[in-house]
Amino acid sequence: MKFNYFMEWLSLTVKQFSDKMMVGKHAIMWQWESPLMEKYANILASQNGDLLEIGFGMGIFANCIQNYNIKSHTIIEPHPNIFSMAEKFKEKHIDKDIILINDFWQNAIDKLAQYDAIFFDSWSGEDELDNDVFTFFKIAANKLLKPNGKLAFWYYNSSLSVNYQIELLKYFEKFVIYKLDNLKPSPEARSLGFKNSTILPVAINYKERSSIYD
Repeated sequence: MKFNYFMEWLSLTVKQFSDKMMVGKHAIMWQWESPLMEKYANILASQNGDLLEIGFGMGIFANCIQNYNIKSHTIIEPHPNIFSMAEKFKEKHIDKDIILINDFWQNAIDKLAQYDAIFFDSWSGEDELDNDVFTFFKIAANKLLKPNGKLAFWYYNSSLSVNYQIELLKYFEKFVIYKLDNLKPSPEARSLGFKNSTILPVAINYKERSSIYD
């Protein structure tokens, strides 16, 4: 089933507009999300280390994070047309340590190292989105994050659902909720339920559990 989904996704046409990117009928990113991507970058750049980005999209986050002092930037992007955009992005930053992987993250886990920070913004089918995110929580905590590393993931809502809280606390000792106001979703995005404010959840992979968790 997942294989069929992968093949279908790779066959979809990518269209880049001034205000959004479409993959088939799916709007996967909008230009108005730029302040949100900047906030994510600001949070994760505090690690000053190796960063993994899953899902290149319009490259907004990728460009934001390059304004900070990080050691390396690994990007996983499966769609060949979007991946070519990531290659052009890398060419503009030849002085930076940027590693590109053209694959689905589910296939790329064994190719990865460990990271100080991860930004997870991967598209999944509506029926599989939560399960894919929850699967990645486990992989990030057990395999990909260095001690004290941070995992941020795209989650556009005013509060974090109980299901997400439960899953995060299975694998992380702590998560922090940031809030961002004064966003300006496009009329199309508003019709889909996007509002002027959202939260940004960030999980922290502590090296040792505090005694309060023993």
